[in-house]
Amino acid sequence: ITGIPHDPARACCDAGCQTLDEEMCPRGLIKMDKEWITFTYYTELIFNVIFTLELILKMVSWWGVKRFLTDNYPSNVIDLVIVVLSDLFFVLDIFVEALFNVSVFRLIRLLRAFKVATRLRRLKLIVDKAVNALGTVTYVLLLLLLWHILAALVAMQLFRCSPRREELCEALDDGSCPAFCSALVGDPARCVFTDFEVFEHCPWDQYRNFNTFGNAIVQLFFVTTGDNSWVDVMHRGMRSGPSIWPGILFFIFFYCVSLYCICNLFICVILEEFELSDAQKQQLQVGQHRVMLIKKLLKRQKRNARKAKAKARNQNLLGAPDGDQENQMTNIADFDHVNEDQLKEMLDEEGIKVGGMQEELERQQQQELEEQLDEEADVFFCLPPPAPNARDPEAPANLRWYVRWLLDSTPWTIFILLTIFASAVFLALDSTIPSKAIVDADTAAVADIVFFSIFVLEFVVKLLDNGVFWEHKKAYFRQGWNLLDFVLLLFQVLDLLGVNGLRAVRVLRVLRPLRLLNKIESLQLMLSAIYQSSVDIFNVLLLWLFAYVAFAVVGMYLFGGKFYQCSDPTFVGPPLNPLEPPGSLVGWRENCVGNSFAYQGVNGDYLVSVSTPTGILKPRVWSNPANAPSGVGFSFDNFGLAMQTLFEASTMKSWSTYVYATTDATTIGQHPIPRNNFWNVIFFQVWVAISCFFLLQMVIGVLIDAINQQTGTALFTAMQRNWLRTYKKFKTLKPLVPLQMPANKVRKGFWLIVNHPNFQNFITGVILFNIAIMTTEVYDQPAYWTNIMTVVNWLLLVIYIVEIAFKLIAYREFFFTDPWNLFDLAVVIASLFDELYDGGGGGGSGLQSLRVLRVLRVFKTFRLVRRSPRLLLIINTLGASIAPVLSAFLFMLLLVFLFSVLGNQFFSGLKHGIGITRHNNLDTTWDALLLLSIVVTGDNWQATMRDCATMAPACTTTSELNLLLAQGFVPNDPTMDKGDCGNMAGAFLFFDIFYVIGFNVLRSLFIAVLMENFFNFKTQGGFSISQGHIESYRRGGGGVFF
Repeated sequence: ITGIPHDPARACCDAGCQTLDEEMCPRGLIKMDKEWITFTYYTELIFNVIFTLELILKMVSWWGVKRFLTDNYPSNVIDLVIVVLSDLFFVLDIFVEALFNVSVFRLIRLLRAFKVATRLRRLKLIVDKAVNALGTVTYVLLLLLLWHILAALVAMQLFRCSPRREELCEALDDGSCPAFCSALVGDPARCVFTDFEVFEHCPWDQYRNFNTFGNAIVQLFFVTTGDNSWVDVMHRGMRSGPSIWPGILFFIFFYCVSLYCICNLFICVILEEFELSDAQKQQLQVGQHRVMLIKKLLKRQKRNARKAKAKARNQNLLGAPDGDQENQMTNIADFDHVNEDQLKEMLDEEGIKVGGMQEELERQQQQELEEQLDEEADVFFCLPPPAPNARDPEAPANLRWYVRWLLDSTPWTIFILLTIFASAVFLALDSTIPSKAIVDADTAAVADIVFFSIFVLEFVVKLLDNGVFWEHKKAYFRQGWNLLDFVLLLFQVLDLLGVNGLRAVRVLRVLRPLRLLNKIESLQLMLSAIYQSSVDIFNVLLLWLFAYVAFAVVGMYLFGGKFYQCSDPTFVGPPLNPLEPPGSLVGWRENCVGNSFAYQGVNGDYLVSVSTPTGILKPRVWSNPANAPSGVGFSFDNFGLAMQTLFEASTMKSWSTYVYATTDATTIGQHPIPRNNFWNVIFFQVWVAISCFFLLQMVIGVLIDAINQQTGTALFTAMQRNWLRTYKKFKTLKPLVPLQMPANKVRKGFWLIVNHPNFQNFITGVILFNIAIMTTEVYDQPAYWTNIMTVVNWLLLVIYIVEIAFKLIAYREFFFTDPWNLFDLAVVIASLFDELYDGGGGGGSGLQSLRVLRVLRVFKTFRLVRRSPRLLLIINTLGASIAPVLSAFLFMLLLVFLFSVLGNQFFSGLKHGIGITRHNNLDTTWDALLLLSIVVTGDNWQATMRDCATMAPACTTTSELNLLLAQGFVPNDPTMDKGDCGNMAGAFLFFDIFYVIGFNVLRSLFIAVLMENFFNFKTQGGFSISQGHIESYRRGGGGVFF
């Protein structure tokens, strides 16, 4: 088979090659229509004119260029630079295009996207914080770079070796094979590597190796980001020397230092910009208190004005209001010129007293009660407010009082929540594939009617309690959660009526449990924090989007159309490419034709797979790289695919695949050449550094700032936070029963022994020795070691029993007041039972699993926590974070469940591939729940997404299935009424949104909670009242401190 002679220099845009344009038609491939090029030209001209006129008008309005540049620095300077450069390169593109290609300079127009940051106030504030943190972030990046340089130099010395090269494995002149590839196979005979030689030889290849400094830096950067290939790199490093230990120790140590130490410095730098100084917080506290007083004053003035007007109306004096009332201030801005003394005088005139915190709290509660009573009104124009109430406690109970009592009762709340939970369970038991539904259609229909009736009853009861809309501010349709319930109720009505196309909307009913979760204090704080920070998170994501746009356009310019490759990598060079010299690695698109063998084994046989020899052929296909049977790959061919490729790389999961594709890229229409341009790795390294190490960390900073605002501690100084935390701790402190030294001499002796530090250290050493012995146990170990372990376990058990006996004698009944003593007693009893039963030959029984109780001895090492302040800080952080972390976990579980039902609605019954298999699929909600729980960790999520994006002809469409059924075809599952194709746009949108929310936002929420508690406890360590003082006070049996 010979290829088609073709001149690579020709860029024909038509069949007769009458039009030649390298930019529009490289190698005869029409890259862009002429009409579209004309449209983009005039569009660019219009934008240049608009932005230039804007700049001129600004300069005129500022009365000169100098004032224009200095008044709004640096925003105006950035605008001037962008407009001037855009106009300059636009002119150059017109007049000097024949001299040199200036299209690369068009990328300067991307800076226009950042002009939006100067238009949005909140976004500009975040950008200012990012710019302020950029200097310190640069130093952290420099530290990370220096660490990689040092580690790369060390790795080159440890793991450098010559990679295995197949082309050097050739037969010698005498017909024998070289020593490093000694297997002679095939007819005609050829030399290949044996399995032993493959394993023992240098494990590196042309992509992954430490033979050069550049390769070492790239491999270590993959390790730092946690790319899926880093474990393979570590395994190869373990094989590259005579011992595995250098590879294990080096990569684990490097990974821990890079990811857990240096990379987390980025979060600390970002948080420093979001944290105010104590002086700034004090100023804001004063300003906030002033605004609160002014609001109270305005409210009192408005109330007095209404009373005066009503009094005048009653006296038939409906003239103009007094002059004093006309001159009253109506908003907070009117008080800008009022100093503190004048404000205090005005407050005294209105009878407003400024008291302490407790007085203010009581006055606020009383005011809220009065406002609530004022808001009560008749419902449906005939039902009076609930009675009895605070104004009329002796009134007889009416209908609305009983309704409110029902809504406020715990049984009603539990009943509604159980109904919501049961509704979600029935929704999960259903499936779009009838054969896999756990409940039948009739049972599900009856359940839907029951649930609908209960939700309608809830709707009616709430209407009777709060009214419809016009009655007062807390009416039913004025509350957000009630609106959500009503919308869900409407969708349920449509579902019961059998309206087609709305069945998937039933998934919104799973949002109802949020009403319960919103009552949990920690989750309420978390949800409020997310809502409070939603605008700032959106602005950060918008800033991230600007970076996406910029890198996507640059990526399209650098790599657009250059990832295409032939499915047969051996077609390069002659004879398929006749114009190329022998041994050339160049292959052209027009020569990627015909068929090729699927796979060739080491002995020369052609195989379909490793174990199936056959001569089957497969067609050569020119396509983008794809790692799934769906054929859906990655590229920079258009803006959408470029954005998707950048997003997948920003997740740092298998992103080395994209990096290697850029290093192999050549030109449009040419097959990739391995390591054609190694320095293309800089593109993705810069992208990961900006998106993951900088912009993503800003989301964490925004969430921590929002959590502080929700807890009311955002403006508290460090001393104020510590005082408040200590106050709360003493209010809930439960004193321990003080243990007195016994008077009896025998008990006194045992008491002194068990409380002596040497005894405690001895027991701690015994525990550590016991752990070390437990780690030596292996499967099928020698009999002598089993006997040794039995003797040692009995000796250790005797020591534990003696410890318990000593404490029982010393403490007597007070022994059972300490939870740690009860824990030790339970462990000793379980261990004793285990040793006795194991010695009796019961190893074959299921009770052998009780041996795992020995692991409970490890928890005795937590006694060491009290002696290590640093460890105590970490343990306190984890303990204080349990409640909010559990709340975040519940919120994540609800999110995964929501997307599981959605996934079952849209992606069930898909064709199996790499990510979608018989174990991992979305055929039922439970399968989808398991699959998305894996996806949210980032494990192989791209393969799952691409399998869900499978499109025809790689699958069977619904129309093709109906045609086959009409012809009498019987599928394996007769209940299947749709094809096994997915949807590319829907799959990308579904998994991208799920990954952004589930991995980026909620993961940032976990980190924010842990870091906030860590810094709180760290600051508390320098407070005058430490945790040790509180423990001493508690052991002394003290009462309430405040």
